[in-house]
Amino acid sequence: MIHRPTRRHVTGRVALAVVSIAAVALLADVPADAVATPDWIVTTIAGQGTEAFSGDGGAAALAEINEPRDSAVAPDGSLVWERTIGDAKLQQNAVVAVDSTGNILVAGSFYGTVDLGGGPMVSAGEADVFIAEMDPNGAHLWSKRFGDSANQLGVSIAFDPQNNVVLAGSLVGAADFGGGPLASAGGSDVFVAKLDSKGDHLWSKRFGDAADQEVTGVTSDATGAVILGGYFAGSLDLGGGTMTAKSSMSDGFVAKFSP
Repeated sequence: MIHRPTRRHVTGRVALAVVSIAAVALLADVPADAVATPDWIVTTIAGQGTEAFSGDGGAAALAEINEPRDSAVAPDGSLVWERTIGDAKLQQNAVVAVDSTGNILVAGSFYGTVDLGGGPMVSAGEADVFIAEMDPNGAHLWSKRFGDSANQLGVSIAFDPQNNVVLAGSLVGAADFGGGPLASAGGSDVFVAKLDSKGDHLWSKRFGDAADQEVTGVTSDATGAVILGGYFAGSLDLGGGTMTAKSSMSDGFVAKFSP
């Protein structure tokens, strides 16, 4: 069986925090998964009462939030906006990115129901993938759900230079990102999908065999090419020929795809 690294899970609702660079001086500990942009640091606040930030002033107040919610903090640390996402069931693996205009992308996985501003989205059974884009003020631009009655996990997201969206994760069962269903070969398979700035499908791919394959991260370079990384058991063909894991647990992989 493949070895899975420990992941932080959010029990209940997902929380998003948007913190200006000017407020960083107030933070004694910025989480390692923070995403830096010229104007903002964006990260997730995980869990009921979990301390994501420590420091003084407005930043300290974030550490005392007992209920996960969307939050934006101004340069002086004062709250600009906040909104709760999710229901009493499990929402997890929330990741965030910011495009060149300041729009905020959030993605992850959920059971139950989430409403990211475009109306309720209901899981088809087990965990489904959610993704949504908001403007800098937190207003909903678009949101989508992907998955079937099995488990699908949204693990990593990125924008390319044209503000197209790249979404990557793992799936059991099948998911349709707009180009037709991508079905797992048996275990957990890797998926990567590229959507335009309105969330419409550009291309999507699935990789894996009956063993387990997982994504750990995705990004885009200056040309719009997609770079995908993760780990796998069994065999994996990312387009350059079959690779077979040599470890009894799992091997890593990295691949680059044209825009």
